[in-house]
Amino acid sequence: MGLGPVIKETAGASSGPAKVALTYASLAATWILLSDSAIGMIFDNPKLVIAAGTIKGWAFVALTTAILYGMMKRMVANIAAMHADVVREQAAKLQTAKLLSTLSDRSTDAIYVKDKAGRYLLFNREAGRVVGTDCADVIGQDDRAIFPPGEAETLMDADHLLMEQGVTHTFEEVLTTSLGVRTFLTTKGPLYDDDHRLTGLFGIARDITERKSAWARVEFLAYHDALTELPNRMLAEDRAKVAMAHAGRSNAKMALLFVDLDNFKSINDSLGHHRADDLLKQVAGRFGRCLRETDTLSRYGGDEFLVLAADVEGSDDANSVAEKLLHCLSDPFEIHGQSISISASIGIALFPEDGRDFTTLVKKADTAMYRAKEVGRNTFRFFDLGMHSGTADQLLLRQGLRRALDQEEFVLHYQPQIDLRSGRVIGAEALVRWNHPEHGLIPPGRFISIAEDSGLIVPLGEWVLREACRQMAVWRCGGLSAMGVAVNLSGLQFKRGNLEQTVEAALKESDLDPACLELELTESILIKDVDMMLTLLARLRSLGLKFSIDDFGTGYSSFAYLKRFKVDKLKIDQSFVRDLAEGAEDASIVQAIIQMAKSLKVTVIAEGVETERALACLQDMACDEAQGFHFARPMPADAFAAYVAERHQNCDVPKAEAGLLGNWVIVEDHR
Repeated sequence: MGLGPVIKETAGASSGPAKVALTYASLAATWILLSDSAIGMIFDNPKLVIAAGTIKGWAFVALTTAILYGMMKRMVANIAAMHADVVREQAAKLQTAKLLSTLSDRSTDAIYVKDKAGRYLLFNREAGRVVGTDCADVIGQDDRAIFPPGEAETLMDADHLLMEQGVTHTFEEVLTTSLGVRTFLTTKGPLYDDDHRLTGLFGIARDITERKSAWARVEFLAYHDALTELPNRMLAEDRAKVAMAHAGRSNAKMALLFVDLDNFKSINDSLGHHRADDLLKQVAGRFGRCLRETDTLSRYGGDEFLVLAADVEGSDDANSVAEKLLHCLSDPFEIHGQSISISASIGIALFPEDGRDFTTLVKKADTAMYRAKEVGRNTFRFFDLGMHSGTADQLLLRQGLRRALDQEEFVLHYQPQIDLRSGRVIGAEALVRWNHPEHGLIPPGRFISIAEDSGLIVPLGEWVLREACRQMAVWRCGGLSAMGVAVNLSGLQFKRGNLEQTVEAALKESDLDPACLELELTESILIKDVDMMLTLLARLRSLGLKFSIDDFGTGYSSFAYLKRFKVDKLKIDQSFVRDLAEGAEDASIVQAIIQMAKSLKVTVIAEGVETERALACLQDMACDEAQGFHFARPMPADAFAAYVAERHQNCDVPKAEAGLLGNWVIVEDHR
């Protein structure tokens, strides 16, 4: 309600006395003129004239009194009504002001209002907290009472410009407060009264300092190793491509050195993970100090490092780099007061002689590194064609893989995935094992790489997909209705396999609801031929499937890819989860991943949970799901069914469902 009507009514009320005076004067003049003439015409006797005049006077008094009383009564009633309206309006405004003040003080955003001169009229509690200032001290002051000189004037000038332009604007601003440099997401705009006159400026600001820091950390980890902060494989590959392109144009060479620390596993086992990690960081530091600024040192994984030596003239220069690396390890390392000696084996591949792409050079340098280990370690070897044949064991495994596929020697084991809020089993990851007729169960680490090199990973992956869908359909027929199965995919299945038709056929054969199937992708798969992957995943998603990124955090892609690919779940790599309770670095990484995933509405599952303390940390961080040896190791299908039945009974599963779960072993299909 505006003030215009009240002002007009008040003005009308103030003219009441004038009206009364004018009315009185008119009546008096009329009465005197008319009454004197009438008396003179009626009476001749002076005494009678005097008596009549007296009566006339009293009659005039009575008449004017009655008229004036009526007018004053009406005027007082109008004033009282106007006063009541004003009081009600002021009370409503006061109540509204109190409500707005209460709401602003309870807001998690900083809220403030300034007048046209830039002085604060409102400054809520959150605003005081984020700038480290008492709210009462700010009211009536401008930005110079809060921010450093120079910065305050800049803010005031910007606010005046915003008021002049009459626009509301949302932007990020970095401000220096008594709590330090903070980043805010701010919305500012002008304020107007009922007559559309400018009265000041409002501001709503959210402190996003921690969020920005978490994003920056995650983006850094996309291209760097979390432990050593060296470039990771992704960044190493990018720099190798640049170096090879430059070498190709200038007719130069590039050397790729694959460095593997000798006997690091025994050091890791004897010292423990924390001290072994400290050793890796010190090794990375020494390597970095002995290389040229133009060289790139990266951590390839575990105790393996890559060195890209650009612009080398030939093997002599590469030889010199390798000798420097070995020499810098000659002095012992001091790890928590203990002296540790370590050496390395180095394999070297040259561009363009040994390969013209990063993958080929890494494989050949890796092969040369193993030859260096075979001849005694603490040395280096260049790749030569004699190394290309591989070991006899690899040849036997390669030949056996073809027979294993034909004779159905592969089996699937299932590792439970646990919902951390309810404790229930909500899914399983299908993991392949080779049931060799002579050597028993062979873990995938021994044959998956051979299957990928030989191309057999495509038919093997198809079998895993069909078998996992079939087994899940059997379980669901046995009464399980709220579980899914996760299946790992290889990059070759996207390149050389007919993946879409394979998935459709597996679902059709098993008559399985597509929502029960989750396909696990590695980050390296997603970032190769992004447009093709987006198209293929869109078609697969249209079938109703779910997608997850396996081993997330090992540093291949950035969160920009998550927005584009719209995955359903992230699997935090076990290297971060293993020592979660003891390592602050791992904890901060896991926390950042969980926060970012939740901001994108993506489910997070942690793999490699082996201790109660790690589980407790994940629950405190609001991680959604977990799997690992703490819950159960991968197990055959019938053992998995029994495990789920027992766990769900302990989680207070309804009796009807528990009864169905108890029958899984009976209905298990052993074909």
